[in-house]
Amino acid sequence: MSPKLPLKIVAATLGSAIAILASVASSTALSISAQTPAPPPPSPGAVLYKSECSMCHQANRKGSAPEYPSLIGVASRFSDQELTETIQQGLPRMPGFPTLKPEQVAAIILYLKTAEDPSK
Repeated sequence: MSPKLPLKIVAATLGSAIAILASVASSTALSISAQTPAPPPPSPGAVLYKSECSMCHQANRKGSAPEYPSLIGVASRFSDQELTETIQQGLPRMPGFPTLKPEQVAAIILYLKTAEDPSK
């Protein structure tokens, strides 16, 4: 019996085993990623906040005092009506957004009320 024959058999067996393991690992990874739910899409208020407010008040709503106040917890300091008026009419250092529709303003306010505190 030639010593090369067992090496060919071992190499072929090893190659098959590697291919099987790679296939199992790939399908397991696909199965795991298919089971992990995608994060929910951002709320309409979060999208509007990002496009209209975050350039001054930052994406984390912390602002940059004193020019741009923090909006974290702003709903506990002001009523919905006060927030609506501020967003629509502005303040001395803040432009108003009169072109936003009432439902867009309401969505921003809801986002400010329900967004998680980034410091927690």
